[in-house]
Amino acid sequence: MRLSDAVSYLDITTYPIVGLIAFCSVFALVTWRAFRTPTAAMERRAALPLDSDTPDQPTDRTTEDRDA
Repeated sequence: MRLSDAVSYLDITTYPIVGLIAFCSVFALVTWRAFRTPTAAMERRAALPLDSDTPDQPTDRTTEDRDA
């Protein structure tokens, strides 16, 4: 049995129901994971953009082009 045969037996109203179930499942999992994350981990991640000790600072390409 091919996939196209299996899909042809489905009623047209089945697709929106399957899509709604998939969306609700993913939304519930993401929400559950967000509420289970410890507060310390969230605070550490929130401070990452403000951390000045990151080694990957943007470089000025105009000075590199002038030296070459």
